[in-house]
Amino acid sequence: MQNNRIHFWNATSSWAILLFCLGFAPLLAQDPYPKLPDSLTIADTLPVIFPDSFQFSAPRTIRFSNDSLDAPVEYNAVDSMVLDNIAKKIYLYGQASVKYTDINLKAEFIELDWANNVVTAEVREDTVTGKLIGVPEFQDGDQTFTAKRMRYNFKTRKGMVYEVRTKQTDLFVHGSRMKLIQEEKKDTSKPDNILFGQKLLFTTCEADHPHFGIRSTKQKIIPDKLAIVGPSQIEIMGVPTPIWLPFGFFPLKKGRSTGLLFPRDYEYSESWGFGLRDIGWYFPVGDHLNLALRSNIYFRGTYGLALQADYRKRYQFASGLNLRFDSQVQEDLKTGKFGRTKSFGIQFNLNQEAAAHPNAKIGGNINIQGNRNTQRVFNDAYSVLNSQLYSNLNFSKNWPGKPYSLSASFNHSQNLNNRKVTINFPNVQFQTQTLYPFKKKVTQDKWYESIALRYAGEARNSFVTNDTSIFTQKMWQDAVAGARHNIDVNTSFKLLKYINVNPNVTYNEIWQLKSIAKSFDSRNIIKADTLDDPFDPAKSLIRYDTTFGTVKTDTLSGFSRFNQFSAGVSLNTRIFFTLKTGKLTPLREVRWEMRPNISFNYSPNYLNPDLNYFDSVQLDSRFPLIKQIYSRFDNIAVYGTPTPSGRQMAIGYSLNNIFQAKAYSKRDSMEKKIKLIDNLVIGGSYNYAADSLKWSQLSMSTTARFFKGMTTMGFFMSLDPYLENAQGLRYNRTVWQQGRIIPRMETARFSFVTDLTVQKIREMFQGKKEELITDVRETQPRKRDEQEQDFLSLFENFSISHNLDFSWEARGNENVFRMGTNSINAQGNVELTKNWGVSVGNIGYDFVNKGLTYPAIGFTRDLHCWQLSFAWQPQRGTYVLNIQVKPGTLDFIKIPYQKNNFDNRSGF
Repeated sequence: MQNNRIHFWNATSSWAILLFCLGFAPLLAQDPYPKLPDSLTIADTLPVIFPDSFQFSAPRTIRFSNDSLDAPVEYNAVDSMVLDNIAKKIYLYGQASVKYTDINLKAEFIELDWANNVVTAEVREDTVTGKLIGVPEFQDGDQTFTAKRMRYNFKTRKGMVYEVRTKQTDLFVHGSRMKLIQEEKKDTSKPDNILFGQKLLFTTCEADHPHFGIRSTKQKIIPDKLAIVGPSQIEIMGVPTPIWLPFGFFPLKKGRSTGLLFPRDYEYSESWGFGLRDIGWYFPVGDHLNLALRSNIYFRGTYGLALQADYRKRYQFASGLNLRFDSQVQEDLKTGKFGRTKSFGIQFNLNQEAAAHPNAKIGGNINIQGNRNTQRVFNDAYSVLNSQLYSNLNFSKNWPGKPYSLSASFNHSQNLNNRKVTINFPNVQFQTQTLYPFKKKVTQDKWYESIALRYAGEARNSFVTNDTSIFTQKMWQDAVAGARHNIDVNTSFKLLKYINVNPNVTYNEIWQLKSIAKSFDSRNIIKADTLDDPFDPAKSLIRYDTTFGTVKTDTLSGFSRFNQFSAGVSLNTRIFFTLKTGKLTPLREVRWEMRPNISFNYSPNYLNPDLNYFDSVQLDSRFPLIKQIYSRFDNIAVYGTPTPSGRQMAIGYSLNNIFQAKAYSKRDSMEKKIKLIDNLVIGGSYNYAADSLKWSQLSMSTTARFFKGMTTMGFFMSLDPYLENAQGLRYNRTVWQQGRIIPRMETARFSFVTDLTVQKIREMFQGKKEELITDVRETQPRKRDEQEQDFLSLFENFSISHNLDFSWEARGNENVFRMGTNSINAQGNVELTKNWGVSVGNIGYDFVNKGLTYPAIGFTRDLHCWQLSFAWQPQRGTYVLNIQVKPGTLDFIKIPYQKNNFDNRSGF
C-alpha cells in the first residue's frame, strides 16, 4: 500500500515541488544556500530530508499560494499508483481512496488531477468474473453517495454524479445524473450540499431495483432538511401508473420538525362517502413538547378532530393528552331522516419519575368518553367489547418526621352499557400514621401499650350523570358533596399463648350539605288513554288509570350529619393436621391447616326516631297506615346511609381450610410442595338482638388450581337454616326443628377459567421423557422435545381461554339449573412462515347463545417493501383490505378497500 499527503500549488511551481515531494530534494540542494520559490509550501504532514550541509543563514517566511487548497489531500491505493508528470495526474488502482477535509472518496479506480483540482472515480470490470467491482462511494460528513461514475472539484466544491444512489433519512434516491453544489454560508457553520437532478426516483425500498417509487422530472435536495420535487408519477415494479402529483416536498430533517401528517387511510364509506383518516399537522413546541393535530374528513359531512400532546422532561415526568371530537351524519332507520351525532373523548396520563421529588408524588390517567365515542369511531375488539372505563389521578404529600400525610385525587368510573358516569373531584384525604398513645420509650411488654389509634379525614364532591350530560349544567346542579371523619382504635394480644385476640372500636361521622324530605299528596289522579279497537278499526276504546296519591321528594340545602359506631372483638388461631402416606404413593405427605375465627360485633339502632336519621311516608291513599321507611340521605349521600337493620349484637364465625401436600417428582428426584385446595371458607353469624331470623345464611366458598395453574376452579354455595313458604319467603322456623341436620341449599355456583399459552403448555409437559427421533432427511437425531418446540413456537404469541359458569338455585321444592357462561376465546398472532402471518384479534364462540362473540380474523403478507393485510369482522359486517408501503416517509402510498362499522350498522 502506498500512502501520501500533498498540497496543490499553481502550475508555475508544480514541477519543482513535485520532484521535491517525490524524493529528489538532494538534486536541488547543491547550493549550500538554495533560493526556494516564494510559493513553496512545506506541509506539516510531509517529512522533508535535508543533507547535513544544508543550513539556513536566517529564518525565512514561507507563504501559501492563493490557488492552494485549505487542507492537505490524503490518497492511497492497495494495488498501484501511476504518476503522469506531463498530464499532472495520479492514477490509483485497487481499493483507492482520497480524503480532503470531511470529504472521503472510495473506489476501485480514482484519477487525481492536481492541476485542475479534480478527482474522478469509476467502477471497473473484474477481468476474471466480468462483474463490476469497486462502486465509487462519496462521503461528505453524514451524506453518502454511490454511483458508477463521479467527478468532483475540490476548489469549486462542485461535482457530477452518474447512475447515482444515495439515502436521505429513510428515502433512497436513484437517478441517472445529479449535480452537487456546496453552498457557502456567511457564518462559520458548515456549508450545505445542494443536489440538483433530473428524472430521479424516490423510494423507501432498499433493493437495487426498487419495487416502487415516485419518479419526478426535477428535484432540489438539501440533505437533512428538505427535498422539493416537480411533477411526479408513481411507479410500481418499474411500470408508470396514471397517478400524478403536480409537486411535492419531503422533509428530510432528522429528529423533530414541523410538517404534514399524511392520512393513514383513504376509504370510501357508503354512509359517509369518500374520506381521509388521521390527516393533520405536526409541530414541536420547545425541547419537551410535541403537538399533533389530526382530523377525519368525509365528503358527506362527517368529520372528527383530535389533538395529541406529549410532554417529556428527563428525570422529572412524562405526560400525554389526547382530545377527540367527532360529528357523524347518520340515517334514522325508522324515519329515514339524517341527523348528526356528536361525541368526544378525553385521555390524559401523567407519570412522575421516582427521583423527581422525594416527598410529593403525582401521577395517574384519565379516560372519559361522551356518547360512546370510541365505539362509534373505532371498530377493533377492545373498543367494541370494553364496557368499563376508569380514571384515577392522584397527588400525595408527606412531611419527613411528621406522622401525617395529605392526598388529593380525581376518580372516574363509566359504564358504556347503561351509560352511567360517576366522577369524584376533588377527593381530598388527610390521614395519620398508626399512633400508639400508651407506648413508652422503654418497652414494658404490657397489653395496653399495643393499643393503636388512627385518624382519617376525607372530603369529596361527587357527580352522577350519563355520558350525554357530562360537563353540562345539569351535571353541576346535581352534584353532591360531603365529608367523613374516621377514628379507628384497635389492639392485639395473645390469650393462652396460641389464641390471638383483636379488640376494635370504630367511629365514623359523616357531614352532608344536602338532605331529603318526602311527603304524600293524597289527591287521586285519573288518566284516560285512547286505544284502537283491534276488532273494529273504526272504533276506539278508552282506558282509565287511577293513581291513588303521589310521593313528592324535596331536596333540602343545609348542613346535616349522622354518625356510625361499632365495637367488637375477634379471636383466631391456627390448627395443623399432618398425614404421612409413606413412599408407596406419589403424595408423600398431606397437611390440613384450619384457621378458625370467632368474633362479636355491636352497633346501635339507627332507626331510633331521636336520631332523626330515618323517616316514614305514606304510599297509597287507600291504606293510610301502611308507610315506607326511608333515609334522609337517600340518593344524595356521598359516603352511604346509616344501616336500617336496627341494633346489632352478632356473633360471627368462620373456618378457613387449606390443604397442601408434598409430592415426589421422579424427574427431579425430590419432593415438591403443591396446593390441593386454597381457602375453603365456611362462615355465618348469629344476631342476639334480632327478634326473629337470628341465624344468617351460611356461605361456603373455595378455589383450586389444576394443570399447573392453567385452570382455576371457583365454588360458592349458600345454605339457609330457615324454611321458606310457598312464596319463597323465609319464616322463623329452622330445619333443625324438623329434624334435619344440613341447612337448606339456596344457591350453588361453579366457575372454571382456563388460560392456555405456549409457556404454560411447555411447563405442563416438562415431566415428559425426552425421546430421540431420527429423520431420514437429517444427518443427526433430534429430540422429540425440540420438534414439539418448533411446532409450539408458531403459537408463541397466541392464547386461548375458556370460561364456564353454571349454577343451581332452589325455588320451593324445585332446583333450577342455569348455565351462565360457556364460551371459548382466542387471540394472538401466528407466524406461519417468514413472510406469512395470521392474526386473531379476538374470536370466540358462545355455547349458551350459540353464536360468535366477536370474530376478528386477518392475515398479513410481507412483500419486502410492501405489506398486504386483510382484517374481517363478520359479526359486525366490516372488513379492510390494504396493500400499502411499509411504515416510513412514503407509507401514504396504499390501495385500501374496506367497509367501516357505520356502513353496516348505521343505526349504531
